[in-house]
Amino acid sequence: RSLFPELLQLTSLSDYKGKVLSLLVTLVDSNIIKAQEYENYFSKIYFDAKIELKKQRLKDEKIMEKEIVKDENAAGGRNYNYFTDDKANLYEYSVLLLPFYTKNNNVPSFFEHLLQSKEPDVRLNTAVLLLRNNLPVADSILLNLAATDQYRSRLFSELEKAKRLDKFPATYKNQIDIARSYLVADKNYDKVDSIVFLLKQPAAYQGKKGTVYFFKYRVKKEDDWKIGISGLQPENEKNISSDDELTSMTGKKIKPDEPLDVQLQKQLKKILFSFHNSGKNFYGYNDYESSVRSFDEFEN
Repeated sequence: RSLFPELLQLTSLSDYKGKVLSLLVTLVDSNIIKAQEYENYFSKIYFDAKIELKKQRLKDEKIMEKEIVKDENAAGGRNYNYFTDDKANLYEYSVLLLPFYTKNNNVPSFFEHLLQSKEPDVRLNTAVLLLRNNLPVADSILLNLAATDQYRSRLFSELEKAKRLDKFPATYKNQIDIARSYLVADKNYDKVDSIVFLLKQPAAYQGKKGTVYFFKYRVKKEDDWKIGISGLQPENEKNISSDDELTSMTGKKIKPDEPLDVQLQKQLKKILFSFHNSGKNFYGYNDYESSVRSFDEFEN
């Protein structure tokens, strides 16, 4: 006997709705509950999904208004951080509706609206969900996402999990573009003014060998250049990896009176050092500014 009716009834209680909805999504996404087991409840699910879609379309309109103002001011503007918790509900309803994609004419239209959203997160989540279930997504949508440093690496990672890397745009399927994107994703900045590739070199950690990429970056145009590191990419340049364990916007300014290579190697050593248990006492992983004892002191 299906658990769906009892669980669905609990969604009418505000205290339980979020948790129950997440549980339902997990069961449907794992094929524990089949579409036919909750087909009688499609109308209610679709009704709630349309409410979430309406909220999203209102957000999209506000984003468009902001973009128009930004274009009119033409003063450089800023990128908007589109992440909100509401997208979780929208995605969950998408999972519940997906099994009816070929059974109900309203469902493809629902997904098409999501794919046209002004929020990259919504487009990315929707595209991956569809591709994971072997449903069509326009190449232009994937290309648009991959063209953005902020979303390229996440698209790559999600498609890798979905075993659909065949759909990742070939134009951006190279180590330097992927490494650059993982670096941008390291911090939750709305905008990074500039990122410039410096050099790459072999590196290894925990028995893994590969290549790290060094960049210089500045968050604001008036900022000093700082050191960025991204890796580990495979030794074979034709291959791409989602391994970002050595990736960090270090926050360390590039000193004009010190050889650049010395500064780069120092920052890489800090990251590699943090993977050793003894090193963690001196230098916390991904916590450059608040370590108990600085790497410089330890090195000396």
